[in-house]
Amino acid sequence: GVILADYGESWRDHRRFALMTLRNFGLGKKSMEERISEEIQHTIKTLENNIGKLFSPQIMFHNAASNIICQVLFGKRFEYDDEIIKTIVQCFTRNSKIANGPWAMIYDSIPLIRKLPLPFREAFKNAE
Repeated sequence: GVILADYGESWRDHRRFALMTLRNFGLGKKSMEERISEEIQHTIKTLENNIGKLFSPQIMFHNAASNIICQVLFGKRFEYDDEIIKTIVQCFTRNSKIANGPWAMIYDSIPLIRKLPLPFREAFKNAE
């Protein structure tokens, strides 16, 4: 936690490294703001194209956030209907549900069940 965390030299080194790395990727610069603004324009266009249709905004916002990250890391954005980004977002969404659910606690607590075909096996397959 926050209160009992060790804020010693190691923490300072990790924080310094993380901030330096994020700045190298554009955090705090105008370029990051431009990337976000550009992605918002694509999001608005998608919303306008789906007026009156059945639509899941959750997937669209996951795609928008993923595209901003992809632009920072790879210098490329994906269209929302691109199969690659759809697969990546689905895998991350499913893995986060597994990792934040009871299966992660069971996996960490009882090493004997790690070989059983339980949901965390799906998380490892998604990661691959």
